[in-house]
Amino acid sequence: GSQYELDAHGMVMSESDSMTLPEGMPLVTGFRVTAVHVGQTLSLRSQKQMDIYCQLLSELSLQEYADEVTEINLSDTENLYLITQEGISVRMGAKVGAIRTYIAYFRQLGTDSGVLDVSIPEDGKFMPER
Repeated sequence: GSQYELDAHGMVMSESDSMTLPEGMPLVTGFRVTAVHVGQTLSLRSQKQMDIYCQLLSELSLQEYADEVTEINLSDTENLYLITQEGISVRMGAKVGAIRTYIAYFRQLGTDSGVLDVSIPEDGKFMPER
């Protein structure tokens, strides 16, 4: 396997055989890749995946929350999820600000694993891991 480093616009910045992630960068999974060339935008089967990737990274950066996310899964654009540093799986559909609010609350409670569904931001649901 190879690992590719992308910028916030989907440009392939580098290729590596190492599976160690650069510090502060989330692992992005689920892309349906058709071609990869360093110095060019990643070529995908679904432009929607790239649009969502760019929007999500932009929002994470604006909210200064990118360091809190370890993985983003884009395999199903209708059912996105990300995983926080604590290991909480967040089903997307909400703005990053809503996620920050819920995760801050869980930190206060000492909750460190489970699934947070914020596909409807004003009606977040949390299911702790058993």
